[in-house]
Amino acid sequence: MARQVLQIGIGLLVGGVFLWMALRDVDWGAMGEALRRADYRWLPALIGVALLSHLLRAWRWQMLLHPLGVHPGLGKAFSSIMIGYMASYAIPRIGELVRAAHMARMERAAFSAVLGTIVAERALDILVLLLALLSVLLLYTDRWAQLAWLWEGPGLWLKTNTLWVGVAGVLGVVLLFGIWRWYRVRSRNGPLRHFIRSFLEGLRSVRTLSRPLWFWASTALMWFAYTVMTYLPLRMFGIAHMDLLDAWALMALASIGVVLPSPGGTGTYHFFAQQTLVLLFAVDRNAATLYALLTHGAQLVAYVLVGWVALLYTGVGVSFSPPVAEEDNLPSAMRRVNV
Repeated sequence: MARQVLQIGIGLLVGGVFLWMALRDVDWGAMGEALRRADYRWLPALIGVALLSHLLRAWRWQMLLHPLGVHPGLGKAFSSIMIGYMASYAIPRIGELVRAAHMARMERAAFSAVLGTIVAERALDILVLLLALLSVLLLYTDRWAQLAWLWEGPGLWLKTNTLWVGVAGVLGVVLLFGIWRWYRVRSRNGPLRHFIRSFLEGLRSVRTLSRPLWFWASTALMWFAYTVMTYLPLRMFGIAHMDLLDAWALMALASIGVVLPSPGGTGTYHFFAQQTLVLLFAVDRNAATLYALLTHGAQLVAYVLVGWVALLYTGVGVSFSPPVAEEDNLPSAMRRVNV
């Protein structure tokens, strides 16, 4: 319990600092006027593309689960993903654990193996994001100075909070040492070895795909859908001078805020999306702030609503408990756990 409280506290602190940096000196009256002038005819297309992007992620996840002998329908995979997204708005990064627990419970599969597929998926996403950020540097060589200014706000905060950063670093080292000691003590026990072995099998599932071409195609289509999701609100709010290539750069840079440890990217997403629009593409600060607030707010509402519907649709809750011992003659990927 204490760990969850600490995690929530850190997430709220990080998100609050970035949200303050994004919202300071904003003209709320001008933002309200821009909101009234928005062209909401783009909204149905935005909802459709957002739904497609999540279905593509669910389809890709299915392909990672199949080598483990886990064969959920597309609806089940989509539901677990949306429930995980909903949970991430409460506790940063817990969404992956919730998603794995929900899928494992639905399919009576090994939680550790399912979690391994999610780690493999996230590792791939981080690689794509790094390539996207590299492409931004190559595409906008004439705006490197503006890109450098994106880090002014976080950098200033880090400089003025060096003590807290140092304390966090020391605590992190202590925590890692404690985990290592715990592993050394517990590694003699069978359940932990089984958990690690099953987790590694899930992680290696990307190497045993039955349809690798479709897997990579789904990844490309998913990231293209993310770019279109980023582009359509630009048209909605009348930011007409930005094209799909600019939306790709905005998506990549704003994703940094989603990766940082704040609840659902709250604050961190707002800051990076706003600053990218203002500094890199010369968008009015009020319009940029409105873009960040509404795109993030719409996702929050959608994820919470769809997440609850997914819980009702599957009829499966989420809980965590240690894995039970499996029969010796079963492959570890098919180990049953109660989660």
